[in-house]
Amino acid sequence: MIYLVKNSDNVVALSLREELPTIFSSTTPEYLFYFENDLTQFTSTTIYNSVVESWRYTKFNINISADTQLNEGYYTYRIYSQTNGNGNLDPNYSGSTFLESGKLYIEGNNNTINDIYT
Repeated sequence: MIYLVKNSDNVVALSLREELPTIFSSTTPEYLFYFENDLTQFTSTTIYNSVVESWRYTKFNINISADTQLNEGYYTYRIYSQTNGNGNLDPNYSGSTFLESGKLYIEGNNNTINDIYT
């Protein structure tokens, strides 16, 4: 599960490289993130470019701003790759390749977290 704190810089490392199509073996794609709230079914898409690309992981710096409609709660996320500079926000676009899905929790920025144990 990915855990994000709203209105903070969140560093997330994912193993996406093994799922990338061979077209991206020598280039870095842009990544389309699709979020769906588990309770309200509200959906949102955004593009994040990676901070670090290695053979083992892809690292992102994700900041969910305070004025976004992504409220505190549980989400299902899906990540797609597409040609860098494409700017597409539709996950059904033929140029998008599905890479990974999972669970995400967004914590409101008014809460203090001292320790997290997993």
